[in-house]
Amino acid sequence: MPVFVAYAVILVGAGGLLMGVVTHLMLQEERQGIANFGASMRAVVPLVPTIVATATLAALGAMLGFVVFIIPGVMLMIGWVVAVPVAVDRGLGPIPAMRASWALTHGSKWQILGLSIVAWIVIGLVSMALLPLQLLSAGLMEEGNVVLAIAIESPLTVFKQVPWALVATAIYARLRRDTGPGEHDA
Repeated sequence: MPVFVAYAVILVGAGGLLMGVVTHLMLQEERQGIANFGASMRAVVPLVPTIVATATLAALGAMLGFVVFIIPGVMLMIGWVVAVPVAVDRGLGPIPAMRASWALTHGSKWQILGLSIVAWIVIGLVSMALLPLQLLSAGLMEEGNVVLAIAIESPLTVFKQVPWALVATAIYARLRRDTGPGEHDA
């Protein structure tokens, strides 16, 4: 059990760091025409707990919406799609980032839904290519080869977050460009 707890903590932290770095790099490149990995790491490391909390709260809120009825879950998910980029860019905590995300996506939810459906399909197809490695990992786990299973599954799980970070950051950059940087600040 302690191995699984350590695995979960490392996986969540690594995923948050990766989402934050991808977001920061994209925003840096958009604004300055150049992205610096070292600068992004330095900027994002202190934000990892906020990134993880923001992503977790947004996911839990959307899941609750799905439990109530599918439409509220979809609307919450779309409304909070840019919460992590907002948290990274503005240094906001989870709840203010979610509020700012909701404000930024106001009036654009149908376009974001359409883009999200396309992204789900494309990312889902790419994820299917990773299925043999995931099945291998699951088999190793069943056989008791926990460390090897984790060594295979961890990078897969973390790096599957990169496309979503790219999509969310691209949406955020577009919304900021369309509405102006200060119009929807929380």
